[in-house]
Amino acid sequence: MIIYFSGTGNSRFVAKEIAELTNDKLCDSTEFTRKGTSAVFTEPGTYVFVSPVYVSAPPKVFLDFIRNSVFPSQVRAYFVMTCAGGMGGSPEYCLPVANEKGFVYLGTAQVVMPQNYIAFFKFLFINFFTVKNMNFKPFRKRINNRSEVPTYHDGLD
Repeated sequence: MIIYFSGTGNSRFVAKEIAELTNDKLCDSTEFTRKGTSAVFTEPGTYVFVSPVYVSAPPKVFLDFIRNSVFPSQVRAYFVMTCAGGMGGSPEYCLPVANEKGFVYLGTAQVVMPQNYIAFFKFLFINFFTVKNMNFKPFRKRINNRSEVPTYHDGLD
């Protein structure tokens, strides 16, 4: 299951790419976060939480959504951050949420998006290139073998 929060479309794009590569279901948290409600997820297995980085951290509204939602036991959790230059301290926010929920924390990865690709470049240069031309091959290779997704939580356990 891929669960995402997206303000401008970058995280939605990355979440859809991951869902396509892993043949997982996709869940947009927008309606839940907008209403301040939680969700009940019943599918066991691996969950990937995708969000942008706001001031070196995932959005609080998305972390609260995860905290307040119900998940099955023994969820394996990846966190994927979309960002302009780096994910900052995001792992320090993701790991405690994973621990609070009883998830098996598999790490936090970043996908660097140039500027705000979806909102800015696609609008201005749609005739010159498309989102599909972005080079996600290194990330695709890593996500296909989930054990190889880069993590940045060493020493935080």
